[in-house]
Amino acid sequence: MSNSALEFLFDTSQYPARWECGHWLPAIGWTHITSDIIIFLAYTGIPISLIYYQNKINALNINYIFILFASFIFFCGATHLIEVIIFWYPIYNFAGLIKSLTAMVSLTTLLVITLKLPSTLKFIKEKIEAKKIKQELDALKANEAQKANSAKDKFLATMSHELRTPLNAIIGYTGILLMRLPGSLNPEQEKQLKIIQNSSKHLLSLINDILDLSKIESGKIELHLESVNCHQVIQEVINTVMPSCNAKGLMLNYIAPNANIYLKTDPRTFTQIILNLTNNAVKFTEKGSINIEISYLQDEVAIKITDTGIGIKTEDKAKLFQVFQQISLSGKLVEGTGLGLHLSQKLAHLLNGRIEVESIFGQGSCFSLILPYKQDAVYG
Repeated sequence: MSNSALEFLFDTSQYPARWECGHWLPAIGWTHITSDIIIFLAYTGIPISLIYYQNKINALNINYIFILFASFIFFCGATHLIEVIIFWYPIYNFAGLIKSLTAMVSLTTLLVITLKLPSTLKFIKEKIEAKKIKQELDALKANEAQKANSAKDKFLATMSHELRTPLNAIIGYTGILLMRLPGSLNPEQEKQLKIIQNSSKHLLSLINDILDLSKIESGKIELHLESVNCHQVIQEVINTVMPSCNAKGLMLNYIAPNANIYLKTDPRTFTQIILNLTNNAVKFTEKGSINIEISYLQDEVAIKITDTGIGIKTEDKAKLFQVFQQISLSGKLVEGTGLGLHLSQKLAHLLNGRIEVESIFGQGSCFSLILPYKQDAVYG
């Protein structure tokens, strides 16, 4: 642009400053000035915000519309800034140029928006419809999942009834036979009856574990909290597992506390966890001993079951509490389903507790059930 053009644009000799036109009241004049300054600042902030956010949103692929719209708003703001300047410097020639540019940008923006609006509305409509379809699919999946869970619960309830009843009968009748109430047994008959009884008990335990796990996963398990004597529960567990320990020649020691410890917990769940951990220790211990001990950990109580069994390899610890995972011994899987520890950890979480494990491969393991505890719950 030549010097003469610039001189023309910023020539103020032909016009008076706006303050000198008419008789302005200061309050009215400053109202115009202040309003125009605020409008200019707002108009300047809007395009800056648009340009910033259009860089964040590329899905519409209409960046040039944002830039055009930002330019339109900026030029509108510029006209208000010039209105302020004219109060002191009457650059009406430059103001005319800015207004002409504003008019052209405004007209171009209107034209582009008019042409682009149908495709933009179509895009928005498609996005809304896609979101609606996704919501319907999610609702359908949730409904199907609920139906599947209901069907599973019904199946498990049926299985529980159909399998538990005959299994309990088998366990009961084999027990009667082993007691020799109907008559004497030869060694082979006694051996076979014990196999039948043990297999039936194992299958019944597996069914109970599956049912409990299903209830936990579906959130349908109910807890009945009451004051539970830890010493009494452990004695019951010892009485239950003692025959298995005697059969393997294992020592089962209970290091009892000086005072009875009462926990606010669910007695059935608490007993089940202790029994699972103790049975697990018996299963993996071929010789030596199993120790059960209660210790205090500030606001927690730990029931520790320590064995002199095979221990756990470092690479097996990560999968120890995973469902249907079993550790191997000499390349062979040990007997079991891999449900016991997984179920025990789930049950411990329901009691706001946890199970921790320490183990040295080849030397033994220590499983600790840790539960919340209040000092005033101890009674002599």
